[in-house]
Amino acid sequence: MQEAQIILNLHGIGSPQRVLEPGEEPYWLSVEQFQDIVSFAASRLDKVKCAFTIDDSNLSDATIAGPFLARMGFSAQIFVLTGRIGQKGSLDQIALRDLIDMGHSIGSHGNAHRDWKTLDEGELVDEIHTPRKRLQDLTGQTIDAAGLPFGGYNRKVLAEARHAGFKHLYSSDGGVARDGDWPAGRTSLRRDMSPARMHALFDPEPLFVRLKRRIKAEIKKRL
Repeated sequence: MQEAQIILNLHGIGSPQRVLEPGEEPYWLSVEQFQDIVSFAASRLDKVKCAFTIDDSNLSDATIAGPFLARMGFSAQIFVLTGRIGQKGSLDQIALRDLIDMGHSIGSHGNAHRDWKTLDEGELVDEIHTPRKRLQDLTGQTIDAAGLPFGGYNRKVLAEARHAGFKHLYSSDGGVARDGDWPAGRTSLRRDMSPARMHALFDPEPLFVRLKRRIKAEIKKRL
């Protein structure tokens, strides 16, 4: 039987230390929101398996999110934008090593934070293959997971990610993820979500909602 879990996706925590791109701000949680949902997830692990991922290479991954997640018993998957490595307010090579030492894993989020499904063939190959190699060179580890920028994917994206050697791929489709899902659905947390709404993510979804979500994902895989 396939193991099921919910995957909660984070972006920035606290106050940004760089100029944000359009549309990023709603995905920055306060420290209090972040600590509340992680603590709640830890309290429910006997009932609901939960994992955390983090996108976009913000410095708060290493200074706030990574240490607290590790302290609460979570090993997160950190998806890195190689084009931001070493920039103000973003992770650098030392921070990447610190996150690995905390027990977290490094994955790729591409280079320039572009929606992979909108790229032509050459751009797509470059965004998928080049960042993976750079992260392997920087960390000395095999990079076998990628977080889809903006959660976007289609048949070409999925095929190229397979060709690049990724074993795990993560979307923003929400719901419950199961072993072997390609891609696995995540739920991105937003600042405008109340604690009650975040906590409700741990409740079982109605059957019709699960079916609708699965159908939408299957359609995207065939585009």
